Amino acid sequence: MQKRLDVRVCRRTTGFTLTEVLVTVVIVGIMAATTSLSLASFFRIQQLNSVTEDVLNTMAQAQQLAMSRSTTYISQFDTANNRYRTFDANGVPAPDATKPEWKPLPTGLIFNIAAQINTTSLTNETAAGMTVRTLSFNNNGFSVMVDGLTPKIGTVALSFQDQKSTTNVGLILNPTYLGTLRQGCLVGGATQKAGRC
Repeated sequence: MQKRLDVRVCRRTTGFTLTEVLVTVVIVGIMAATTSLSLASFFRIQQLNSVTEDVLNTMAQAQQLAMSRSTTYISQFDTANNRYRTFDANGVPAPDATKPEWKPLPTGLIFNIAAQINTTSLTNETAAGMTVRTLSFNNNGFSVMVDGLTPKIGTVALSFQDQKSTTNVGLILNPTYLGTLRQGCLVGGATQKAGRC
C-alpha cells in the first residue's frame, strides 16, 4: 500500500498543469502580436525611405544632365495621379527611355501636398492639360522656374495614403537656389530631421 502512494505522488509532480500551459501560450501570443506590429511599421518606413531616395535620385540625375548637356532638365510631379517624370526642355527624356514616361509611386504612397514646410512646397503649373508641380534645373544645375531664369526652391513630400498625420513624411528638400538636394523627414507637425525617416 505504501508503494502505490509514492507512485501517485511521483506522477503528479512531473509535467505542467493546464493553467501553466495556457498562461505560457497567452504570453507568447501577446509578444508575437507586439513584434508583428513593430515589424509592419518598420517595413512601411523602409518602403517610404526607399521611394523617397528613388525620387531624389531621379531629381539629382536631372540636375546632373542639365549641367553636363548645358540644357534645362525638368522634374514633374503629378500629385493627382501620384507619378513623376524627368525630361529636358525639348521633351527628350532622361537616358534609358524613349519618351518622358511617368513613373508611378508604389501602391499606398502619395505625394503629400498637405505637408508643406514653411509654404515652400512646389507650386502648381499647367502642362499638357494637367496640373503638375515642376522643378527645373538650368545648365548650371540651379533650380529655376520653367522659364529657366527665375530661381525656385521647394519641397517634395511623400507619405502613405492612409496616413492621418504628418508624422514620418519623406521629404526631398531643395532649400537653396543653387539646387542643393537633400533627403529629410517630417517627424511630426513642422519638425524636420535630416536623412531617412
